[in-house]
Parts: sequence; structure tokens; C-alpha cells
Amino acid sequence: MSRRAWGAGLAAVTLVAVVVAPAQGAQPRAGAAPDPQLISEQLILTQLDLTGLPVSSDLVTQVIASSIPYQQVRVPTSTTGLHYLDRRGEPPVEGQAAVVMIGGPGQTKVLLGSDFARPLPIALHAEYSREGSVVDPATISGEGALVVTYTVTNTVVSDATVTYKSAAGTVISKKEKVFAPFAGSLRATVPVGVDVISAPGAVVSTGRDGGSVLTWNLLLYPPLGDYQQKLEVHLRSSNLVLPSATMQVAPVRSSQDLAVGFSRDLLDSTVTGNATLANGLTELDDNAVAVAKGAGQVSDGVAQAYAGANTLSASMSGSLVPGSQQVASGVAQLATGQQQLATGIGTSADGSQSLSTGADQLASGLRTLASGLTALASPTGLPAAQAASQSLVTAVTAIADAVGSPADPTITLPPPSSDVTLIQLSRASSTAAGGLQQASAEAATALNSAVGDIAAVGASAGSAASKAGSVYQAACVPAPTTLTPEQCATLAGSVSDATSAATGAQAAATTVGTQAAKVGAVAAGLAGLVTSIDGLTKGLEKVSLGLRSGNPSSPGVQEGLEQLTASLAQAVISVTSLSTGANSSSAGADSLASGASDLASGLDALATGASSLATSGAQAAAGAKAESDGTSAAAGGASSLASALNTVAAGSISVADGSSKLQADGTSAILDSVVEASKDPAFARAYLSATMARSVDAAPFDAPDGGVARVAYVSEIPAATAQSAAGGGSNTVLLLLLGGVLLAALGALAVRRIRSQTPPVD
Repeated sequence: MSRRAWGAGLAAVTLVAVVVAPAQGAQPRAGAAPDPQLISEQLILTQLDLTGLPVSSDLVTQVIASSIPYQQVRVPTSTTGLHYLDRRGEPPVEGQAAVVMIGGPGQTKVLLGSDFARPLPIALHAEYSREGSVVDPATISGEGALVVTYTVTNTVVSDATVTYKSAAGTVISKKEKVFAPFAGSLRATVPVGVDVISAPGAVVSTGRDGGSVLTWNLLLYPPLGDYQQKLEVHLRSSNLVLPSATMQVAPVRSSQDLAVGFSRDLLDSTVTGNATLANGLTELDDNAVAVAKGAGQVSDGVAQAYAGANTLSASMSGSLVPGSQQVASGVAQLATGQQQLATGIGTSADGSQSLSTGADQLASGLRTLASGLTALASPTGLPAAQAASQSLVTAVTAIADAVGSPADPTITLPPPSSDVTLIQLSRASSTAAGGLQQASAEAATALNSAVGDIAAVGASAGSAASKAGSVYQAACVPAPTTLTPEQCATLAGSVSDATSAATGAQAAATTVGTQAAKVGAVAAGLAGLVTSIDGLTKGLEKVSLGLRSGNPSSPGVQEGLEQLTASLAQAVISVTSLSTGANSSSAGADSLASGASDLASGLDALATGASSLATSGAQAAAGAKAESDGTSAAAGGASSLASALNTVAAGSISVADGSSKLQADGTSAILDSVVEASKDPAFARAYLSATMARSVDAAPFDAPDGGVARVAYVSEIPAATAQSAAGGGSNTVLLLLLGGVLLAALGALAVRRIRSQTPPVD
């Protein structure tokens, strides 16, 4: 790969740090766990031919250091064609490692590029067939149907001994083929004009160019998936063109992959549950025999208890229950009479208390009334209120004169004289504001029209600049062809002038538009002002009528105050007479209150005694009733106890027989079934653990000392163009990276989580 090609792909290559899956020694990124301080991220980019055979492979290694001292670090990598990607030159080499300087505050990175010559862990093979016969992809063209079969194979496999326990605790060992845990996706891009008839298991979407994009999820390790998967797509077109295919895979571990973690947790729970169930069934089997023996002993004891309970029931029902019921009835009648007496006396006491309270309130009210009437008749009472009311009449009259009347004549601004009312000034202000609003609106309309004209001029200038620029590009770039250098210079100046004119016109349009908006806002504000002034005028007219209506049936404030002043003069005479009568009545009310208070005290004492007597009677009645009920309940309970003990005696015999059958036919047989069924989940759990241990073998090169290594593989079969048929090489891979292939490829593990919600193409 050329250095220039590496430089072109540098921006896309930096995406590796975001999405490369963890491999050997990596810690899960979930929760608050921090990233390691030193990481070697390895991305292998492979260009395949149309059948899937590798044409070339390149290795991108990104070294990431987080807050470590600046130091020399040995990074295991391919040393063939080794060079920096983020700077000039080549790093020193020690054996099979590049020596780089890295470290410092925060996060620092170094990007390396080299050739990759090792076998790929995941093989991709493409086979093309028409009408049931395999055909050479180089010969495919024309109209018809085509079936493309992609075969993806996990080649990282080794023998391992898988050891597990059954629920009974038996240790079992098996020798199995264990694969490295690779997962990812395969994406086939079908060109526009080629129809997808079916693609079993694929998620279909539409690419930017309108073609179909088919995506299959890959889970390439047992027991969660098959190490080899065949994926088909059936196509039809009037002009067949082969699809391109991109495979992205990376190793996973249960700590990073939710599906693996869930499966492993489920198997753990199943194995643990089987073992717990087996232990419980063993204990249940042992206890079943003891239950049968104990049930027989209980049956004998219950029969004896039944005989005693039956005798007790007969004795209580014969004599004790009727006597207790008669006593309870008599005591209840006595308590009822006592309660009625207490209620009558209490009602009389309440009435006398109300009489005493009313008499006190009457005496107090009369004294207050006499005092108030005396104060009203004094010079500071109603006479002072009469004088104040007359002063209010004078003040309200002055206010009404200033506000004016709705019948006042219209004036203009400025006022013709100082003798004008508020209503006249408000009407004149509304007329003036209306004129200003109309003028502002007309000005805003004119400015907006000018904005359109200026914008049209700017657009014309911009179009002219664009056209002149196109002519300049065609005739003068990179060197003059149809024009002379002097003509090209003149044309370039014209392009610049036209561009400046367009820019100036646009700026002028913006400025004028801003002014138009401001003038429009002023017009809108004046319209609101006119509305407000009109509202003020109407309010003043209402205030005027409220102050002085001129209508005797609906007087205003001025007329009302005049009537109040006249009424207060009459009230002064009446209050003087009432004050004399009230002082005489208050003396008689005081005597009535004293007598009512004495009566209430006597009835209260009598009511208290009657209530105590009624309470005692009620308690006696309740006790007699409780004794009667308890005696009846005891007799019924003795009878029920005898019946229940008889039933228990019969049931205990059945329990003894059933317990023996449960042990022989149930618990023992279930225990044997659980032990046998527990072997499959226990084996799957142990096999999955052995598979996860192989993830450390996925990275082609070890991690730096004290760090971790992560790896991802991206392999691409290009579309059947002249360039790809000849073997486009690594430059094609990097151009695809710039188009976004890398981000989609290395994000496959996350995409698998959400694609299950999208229906596949049948």
C-alpha cells in the first residue's frame, strides 16, 4: 500500500478506537469500570476477489495511552511495510515489535500501518449459480436470475476437554471441538436495477444510491451459533450486476456481549436449580417415610380426643345455656329504663343552659347597643359623619367635572384651551395615534417591496457570478485553454466583482428587511396603542356616568352622597331617642340572666347522677349478655371440636396411606428424572466457558507489556467492475473506509442488539 493511500484513509482509520471489540486481557466497559491505561487496537482490512480469496491485507494498529508517563513502549505488530500513519517516517523495530514513544497527561495515541500476511480466522466464500449450475462470476451479465451463496467459516478451532457435573454431583468429561467466539455481520449491497427476490434471514434496507442493502447477523461459535453459516440471496434483473459484500467480525466475551452473558447466566441458573431440586427431592424422599409413620400415631391420639369433646358438648347444651340467657334478658330491661331517665334529665339541663346563655347574651347585647347609640348621638358620631359626607359631595363634584361627559364636543391636538376634560383628550389622542399607525404600516409595506427588488438584484448577480465561474473553471483551470491568460485574469475579476455585487445586494436586502421589520413592529405597537386609548376613552365615559349619572332612578356617586347627607341629618334625631330606650332595657335583662344561670346549675347536677346510673346499668347488661353468648359459643365450640376431631381422625389414616405411596411412586421417580435431565444444561455451560476462554487467541499480535489487545477484521468483496476484477488492492479498501464502511463494520456487535426488531426478507 502506498503512503499516499494510507494518508487518505487516516481519518476513517481513527474510528477503530471507538468500536473495536475487546480481546485478550480486556476488561468490560459496562458500568463505571475504567479503560486500561495502555491499549493496542488492531484492525485487519482485507480485499477479496469475487469468490472470496484474499488479494491483499493491511494492518492498522492504534496505540492508546491514558495518563501514563511519557516513555518507550514495544508494540507487537507486523513489521513488513511498517510506517507511521499520523506523522512522517517509520518507527524503530525490535524483533516483531515497533518501538514508539507515547504518554503524558490525558489520552495520547500513535497510529501505525503495515502489511498483513497471516491467515484470516474467518473465511468468506462466494458462489454464483444460474438455473442450478455454478458459473464463473466474470461471465455473469445480461438478463435473468442469479443466486449468490455466501459461506462464512470460523477456522479458529482446537480440541479441549469439557468437564461438568450432573445434578447428582457426578463428574463427566468429554473431548470436544472448541471454537474462538467470533460475532459480527455480513452486508451485501445490491446495485440499483437489480431486484432482490428473497434473502432468508437478512434485514433489508435502502442505500444512499437507492440500491438494496442486505445484512445478516453472524454468531460463529457453538453452543450459541454454528461455526459455519450459509447465506443466500436470490436476484433478478434485465442487466445483472454482481453485489458487493463486506464482512465485519470481532471476538466477544460474556462480559462484553449481552447475548452471551444472558445465555451463560441462564445456564448457570439452570444447573444450580437442578442441583438444588435434586437435593430437595432427596430430602423429600427421606421425609415421606417419616410422615407416613407419624400420621398413624396422630390418628390414634385424635380418636381419644373426640370421645372427651363429645361428652362436654352434651353437658353444656342441657342446663347451663338456658339459665344464662334469662339473666341477660332481665338486666337488659333495667338498663333500658335507666338510660331513658338519664336522657330526659339531660335534655332539660341542656335547655336550661341554653336559656341561661341566651339571657346573658341579651343583657350583654342591650348594654352594647345602649353604649353604641350613645356614641352615635354624640358630636363625634353621626353629626361628624354628616359633615364628612358633605365634604365628599364637594370633592366628587370636582372629579366629575375633570373627567367630563360623553356628550362633550370633540377637540384636536394640541388642545385649543386648557379648559378641556379627560374624555376630550383621550379621544383626540386616539385619532392622532391612528394616523401614525397608518403611516407606519404604509412605510413597512414599501420597505418590504424594496427588499424583494434588492434580493432579485442579488440573485441575478449571484447567477452571473456562478455562470462566469463555471466558464472560468472550464477555460482557465488548471491552465488557460480556449482563452489567453489576460482574458482569464479579466474573467476572474468579473467573477469576483459579480460575487461582491451579489454579497452587497444580499447585505443591503438584509439591512432593509431589518428596517422594514422594525417599522412594521412600530405600526403594530401603534395599533395596540390605538386600541388601548379607545379602551381608556370608554372607561372614562363609564367613570363619568358612575360619578354623575343625571338619572334619579340610577344615581351616580355624587347624587348618592347628596342623598346620604340628607339621610344622616334625619338619623341624628332618631339615634338620640333609641339611646334613651336601650339604657332602660339593659337593667331588666341583667336580672333575667341571673335567674336562668341558677336553674341551669341545678339541672346539670341532676343530669350527671342520672347518667352515671344509666352507665352502670348498661355495663351490667353487657356483662350478662357476654356471659350468655360465651356459654352458648362454648357449647357450640365443644360440638364443633368433637366433629372436627372425628374428621381429622379419618383424614390422618388417609395421610399415612398417601405418604407411603408418595415416597414409592413420586419423590423417588422424580429424583431420578431430574438427575438425568440436568446433564444437558451443565454441559452447555461448561462448553460456553471453554469457548469464551478462546477469545484470547483472536488477536494476531500480543498486547504491549502491561496493556491489552483488541482486534477486528473487515473483509470486502468489491462490486464486479473493471477495477475490482483486476484486483483493486488496498487503495479500494481505504476509499471505502472514507465512505463509512469501517463504522458500519465494526459497529456490528451493537447493531445485532436492535436488528431483531426489524422483519427479515423471506
